[in-house]
Amino acid sequence: MSKKDKTEKPRKEKVKKPSKIRDGIKKCFSYLNAHPVLLIVVLSYCLTFLTEILGRHSCWGALVFEFTKPIMFLTNMSIIALTLSIALLSKKRTYWLCVISLIWFGLGITNFVMLFNRITPFNAMDFLLMTSVLPILPVYIGWVGLILAGIVLFAVIVAVIVAWFKVKKSKVNYTQAAAAILSCIILTTAFVGGGALSGSIPAHFSSLPRAYDAHGFALCFSISIFDRGVSKPRNYDKNIDDIVDFVKGDDTDGFTQPEKTPNIIFVQLESFYDLKLLKEFEFSEDPTPIFTELKKNWTTGVLTVPSIGAGTANTEFEVLTGLTMQHLGSAEYPYRTFLQNQTCESVPFILKNYGYSSHAIHNYKGNFYDRHKAFSTLGFDTFTSREYMELLGKNFAGWEQDAVLLKSITDVLSSTEGPDFIQCITVQGHGKYPVVSYDGESEEVIKPTKLPEGANKHAYTYFANQLYATDLFIGDLIAAVENIDEETVIVFYGDHIPNIGFEEEWIPDGTTLYDTEYIIWRSDGVRGENKNITSYQLYSEVFASLNIEGGIISKLHDKRAELSADDYDYYLHALQYDIIENEGEKSYDGKLPFKATDLKMGIIDVTITDIYVGDEYVYVNGTGFTEASQIFVNGSHEETEYLDDNTLILKGVTLKDGDKIKVSQIADFFSPPLSSTESFVYQEVTNEE
Repeated sequence: MSKKDKTEKPRKEKVKKPSKIRDGIKKCFSYLNAHPVLLIVVLSYCLTFLTEILGRHSCWGALVFEFTKPIMFLTNMSIIALTLSIALLSKKRTYWLCVISLIWFGLGITNFVMLFNRITPFNAMDFLLMTSVLPILPVYIGWVGLILAGIVLFAVIVAVIVAWFKVKKSKVNYTQAAAAILSCIILTTAFVGGGALSGSIPAHFSSLPRAYDAHGFALCFSISIFDRGVSKPRNYDKNIDDIVDFVKGDDTDGFTQPEKTPNIIFVQLESFYDLKLLKEFEFSEDPTPIFTELKKNWTTGVLTVPSIGAGTANTEFEVLTGLTMQHLGSAEYPYRTFLQNQTCESVPFILKNYGYSSHAIHNYKGNFYDRHKAFSTLGFDTFTSREYMELLGKNFAGWEQDAVLLKSITDVLSSTEGPDFIQCITVQGHGKYPVVSYDGESEEVIKPTKLPEGANKHAYTYFANQLYATDLFIGDLIAAVENIDEETVIVFYGDHIPNIGFEEEWIPDGTTLYDTEYIIWRSDGVRGENKNITSYQLYSEVFASLNIEGGIISKLHDKRAELSADDYDYYLHALQYDIIENEGEKSYDGKLPFKATDLKMGIIDVTITDIYVGDEYVYVNGTGFTEASQIFVNGSHEETEYLDDNTLILKGVTLKDGDKIKVSQIADFFSPPLSSTESFVYQEVTNEE
């Protein structure tokens, strides 16, 4: 029997079940689209709240900001709303609203990622100086993260381009658009202007991390775009000549040779702080016993610096120039802005008048903060960075030991016959500090025995022992200098407090989170008066103690006792404006008298003396090689192995007659070499029968 034919039943079309949520969302979007001004209000709120979540790494933190600082939250909203309102002028309103929202979201995401890897929030300086940021991006997010970021960025760009052709046009209500934009301008001006007048928005952000936390992402990022250089002081044109005359006095710009011109060494101690000063903190032993003893016997005091928990280069700038970050942009890093191509009065330039050679030493990358460029415009003769040192090893957080600096300093002192100025910058105490148990914690010398609530035991154990190691370096440096038959002055100072979560109630009474300490040690045994000063006053104090005549900035600091606090600040502001913005037209009779130096990287010359072809490898012989030395053959980088300071091994290459070999010191492979040897032309050896 045959099977019965089965007739197929017609398929029933699936009917979507009604959804109150879906329908409600559709109605909401339709309503907002029909009322674009309300849409901007909603979008600006959402974007403000979202960027605060990303910047604080916390939804709760964003809520606290919104409800404890509603005016500041509205200020950020008004800024974002102002940028969104421009879209109302376009027929492709929806497209531009999406693009502008995407930009704010992208800025927030970038800030979110950066704050996992550094203290300073994302600001316009990072964007404007992308060529400096790109080489260190792999350090922040890793290669995988960098590739993924590139893919996402490419996809977003493609989507934005495609959307331009897909989005429908709509009619523009120019009256409504103009009213909305004008309202946003008025609101933003009122909020920002009112905040500035009331003091709730300060004229200068000394600490960007704190500023972003207190004032919000949109406001601080926007300020960082426009706040650059030195603003022109009130009545500048009327007063500048009198200010210059007062500061110079009867000076004829001649430099009188002092009786002594000792070596001068400034040692900038990364995140260095005497933990014994903190309230409710106790340790198994003093983390900094040598520093403690030095404070008892030598000139010392509180040093007020321009930043908290970060901003090493800005403290360095103040110490070297006598200028203040208070009169520069809030997100400014002078090393990366005007000092890229402009000179400035500085300790090295002044000391050249007394026969000094000037040297910078730092056990980190030479291109970090663009020091390899800025040190030239600051007048240094040499710069020995990590790439020119025989390294001793890294600590748990990945920073070089400060003990490695000792050899570089003694090499400098023995490299010249005349007096030397050395700016030495340590790095061992740098964060991030571990918040959980770490390798080697149980063997640490210093242990916290009492901590207040909120202080992480692992972080303070680690930090105390890094301080202990740096303190040993301080003692070894003094001992080494005492063994050298040259008079020497050493100035030790902390660049800023550590980013370890110091609370206001923990620090000593009468000090702030902007305060560290300094010590002036002298081989001749002379002790000066203890006083509390700022980092931009430090070098003038040292010069005065040695009867060394400084430049116009140092002379102003020397005369500050003759001025009221307001006049002193105004005079410094006026001179700083003249030097940076007017290239010293008034201060130096027409123009800056300083010429950038031909900065030499390292004290020991890096050279190639010979090349030997072995059975398996090629051996490059020379001088000054380090782990940062890399071999280039005919301009192409080749696999290099460091054997010792006189020998590098070239792998996987067969040299041919006439090949040109160079050795370059590489900070990272995204940046040009810090220095390179002359080309060594290889000549193939033939066996004559």
